[in-house]
Amino acid sequence: VIICTKEVSVGARKNAYNLLVEIGNAFVRFCGNTKDALEQYLVLVYAGLTGSVTMITCTVLALTRLVFEYKDSIEVTTMEQLLHNISLLLTSRTREIVKAALGFIKVILFIMDPKTLASHVTVMMEGIGNIKDDVRRHFRTKLKNIFTKFIRKFGFELVKSMLPAEHHKVLINIRKAEARTKRRKQAAEQKDDSESEEEAPKTKNDSIEDILAESDSDLSEDEGKAPKKAGKQQKGRAWLKEGEEDDPLNFLDPKVSHRVLATNPELKKSARVEHGFKVTSDGRLIIREDEEEDVKDKDEGEMKDILEEAGVKSKKSQKRKFQDGNFDEDMDIEPQLKYKAGGSGIHRPLGGSQDIGADYKSKKGKGDVKKKGKLDPYAYIPLKKAQLNRRKRAKLQGQFKGMVRGAQKGALSGKKMQKKKRKA
Repeated sequence: VIICTKEVSVGARKNAYNLLVEIGNAFVRFCGNTKDALEQYLVLVYAGLTGSVTMITCTVLALTRLVFEYKDSIEVTTMEQLLHNISLLLTSRTREIVKAALGFIKVILFIMDPKTLASHVTVMMEGIGNIKDDVRRHFRTKLKNIFTKFIRKFGFELVKSMLPAEHHKVLINIRKAEARTKRRKQAAEQKDDSESEEEAPKTKNDSIEDILAESDSDLSEDEGKAPKKAGKQQKGRAWLKEGEEDDPLNFLDPKVSHRVLATNPELKKSARVEHGFKVTSDGRLIIREDEEEDVKDKDEGEMKDILEEAGVKSKKSQKRKFQDGNFDEDMDIEPQLKYKAGGSGIHRPLGGSQDIGADYKSKKGKGDVKKKGKLDPYAYIPLKKAQLNRRKRAKLQGQFKGMVRGAQKGALSGKKMQKKKRKA
């Protein structure tokens, strides 16, 4: 059952995790005492930590799922022993084992409250500090996320004092980023408070001068009133449209009823709706994503990662994550459950992604050809939000350089072909 937690099939992995939980429930039912039953069950699972690399990784994943499920029933001594074993695995040179151990620590940070977690911080920090340099560089993103969680729970100084010097630079960067985010959040809150104060209704002055001034500006006040305030007062109100060019209005005219209006004709409608976004000269909205939304999306992504590490993530959320493209560099990409042709013979590739512009390739000669109902065969590059990622900037620059080199090569070959035609 434990070895099936890293099976290729998503259904097999899900059933393996569910079976592990059901076995734990059976131990609890037959033993009676929940804590003793879980301790006996975990001792049996510990045996997998002495096997091969794959067995150790699967055992850590199984322990992660069990701790997530029975977090309220595990004793402190059992949790301390479990964290000690996981910290020893962090010193391994095998990235697969270290990745599973870091996932376990991430789940522990998520499910345990700071008071209970405080007694285990030293053990976890010692294990993280003993990670080998090459493994630490490979999992720098995961480690940064874990350090951020520790700093938020226990403070910068405590975390810094427990880690060796090679981690201090990352901790300082995290503190600067957290302070920057906090300042931006406070500035946004102050801005919202100032706007709400400006929109607060002003108290009326009771002096005789103000009363007389208000009586002179009744018309302007009527124009500025909202529809809600008008209510019943405007029921029975009517406006009479006067004649054009100072002509006297004949009340005996049978068509005078057409000049009676139910709304004020001089009331100007607001030309622009205040939506809080900047507008370009041609009327298009300029919408920038808020920092808080980015932080919220980031937290949701971390939440999905934590649930995935614990083996409780659904297929739908996995599919959505792959569609969004928000998976880490060091995450194992799950193989797609699609039919693949086998046996002898020629088979076309089912899941292969074609290069940009492959549809325009000429089947008989060099160069590109125009296709009916499609764009001209120029270098079109799709603009996506993922291309703004700083980690992928080098890859994007390489694509642009390759496109320019291809254009230069094509122009050079075209000139040579023209020279050959002229000579012929």
